[in-house]
Amino acid sequence: MRTRRLALEPLDASHIALMVSGDVQALAAALHVHFPIPFAAPPLLDDDLLYFHKRALENPDAAHWGVWLISLRDGDEAVGAAGFTGAPNADGVVYVGYSIYPWHERRGYATEAVDALIAWAIECENVRAVRATIPPWNAPSLRVAAKLGMSQVGIAHDEEVGEVLVYELVVAPDDAPRPLPSGV
Repeated sequence: MRTRRLALEPLDASHIALMVSGDVQALAAALHVHFPIPFAAPPLLDDDLLYFHKRALENPDAAHWGVWLISLRDGDEAVGAAGFTGAPNADGVVYVGYSIYPWHERRGYATEAVDALIAWAIECENVRAVRATIPPWNAPSLRVAAKLGMSQVGIAHDEEVGEVLVYELVVAPDDAPRPLPSGV
């Protein structure tokens, strides 16, 4: 997937395994993207790599409902990652997350990438809403949610972070199924 400034690519189990192992050269060769050396996963993603790797192994055909690498279209440099915590649940809700390397923050990359992922998701069958859970202290992520038109709909508890604000963008009424987008 391409946006004005970015390229987004879903990561499969082999890509995530390379991230877990820290094999930056093999990862860069596989994805044709430059990563920081020494290698570090985008902030907050490193703690979840094993979870996403397990999910990718269990369901290799669902890479698009997992982690997507965000890179610059010009220069092929990794900017961060964004993606979903899984396919739509029984209520048609998908959860989105995003993380940008600190040296790429404050340039609108998270907003641009997540906007593209939301546009892709709302074309999918059974997606009714997109949610994000954001710690109240994470002002940059709160700004991204606001720019994307998401509204706070609640408060939840995350085992690792504590209290999180739940933001949501309703994209279709419950009775409006759509076909899968082409290429999926």
